[in-house]
Amino acid sequence: MISFINLLRKTNIFFTVLNKLNMNSKMKKRIISAFLMIIIVLYVPFIVFSHSGRTDSSGGHRDNKNKSGLDSYRYHHGYGPHLHKNGVCPYDTKPECNNSLITASKTVYPTELKITVYPENLFVGDTYNFETEVVPKNAVNKDITYKSRNTDILEVSSSGILIAKKNGVATITCTTSNNISKTFSVKITNVEALSVNITDNALELFIDDTYCLNYVIEPARVTEQNVVWRSSNDAVVSVDSKGRVVAKDIGEAIISITTTNQKTDNIKIVVNPISAETLTIFLDNKKVDNIKIGIDKELLLIAEISPSNTTDKNINWQIDDKSVLRVLDSKKLPIKPGTTKLTATI
Repeated sequence: MISFINLLRKTNIFFTVLNKLNMNSKMKKRIISAFLMIIIVLYVPFIVFSHSGRTDSSGGHRDNKNKSGLDSYRYHHGYGPHLHKNGVCPYDTKPECNNSLITASKTVYPTELKITVYPENLFVGDTYNFETEVVPKNAVNKDITYKSRNTDILEVSSSGILIAKKNGVATITCTTSNNISKTFSVKITNVEALSVNITDNALELFIDDTYCLNYVIEPARVTEQNVVWRSSNDAVVSVDSKGRVVAKDIGEAIISITTTNQKTDNIKIVVNPISAETLTIFLDNKKVDNIKIGIDKELLLIAEISPSNTTDKNINWQIDDKSVLRVLDSKKLPIKPGTTKLTATI
């Protein structure tokens, strides 16, 4: 509030300046009228809030008549009449502030994508769950999409699981919701055989026998499971691509198995002859033990061998008394009366 004394001083300065200005009297009157109106506007509050008595050192004064209706002792110091309850001026009270910074909420988007854990090498058949990190941690959307540039070599699932499919190099791309991308490459290698073993012991077969050999490759997850079978003597034992052997003739053969990376094993197979178990003599399709025949009568005997696939089927006929019976062109021919023993052996 402008004091009355200051107001008078400013008025005196105003008129002094105005007299020095070079203008007609009519214009000066207009300016003086406007100035007086301003003084009235400024001085009215001063009159309204003025009070009787003198202000003391505490900024208050006594109003024994209590014109303000507040109390016989009150304060004003630039404000309307008021009291200082509990010694505190209500106009000096500042609103409380907890000094905490309040910021307007805003959407936080990813600013960086990190691939924290990933494999540089995998074997065919391996699976691997690599790890990523979206920065900042309070990003509103941390979704990531994954894509393989070489799906025939390495696949990647929607959750980030790698599946190695075949030998080669593949590149994986990871992308955030706001198109921040990172890539990494993985080399896929075949699982090589460490060993191959034929699990059968040495075999003894008979001619025409067949047998399928068994084998094991270590480790079981070898990428290339193909093997090659060979026989050292196909005339004795043959072997096909599945390890099935056929005994063809008497003798021995070595059967070998070899993996694609040249791991090998072998087995010895012996082929034995099939021996006759029984020999029966027939005459006119009838089994006979004793025969009566006249002199010079031709006798045609048949010897039946069992089993029928006996290797050696050569029959040896032996006659105890060749003066009674002789062999002529594989036929038995009586010579004179008598008895003799005829034996067939093989």
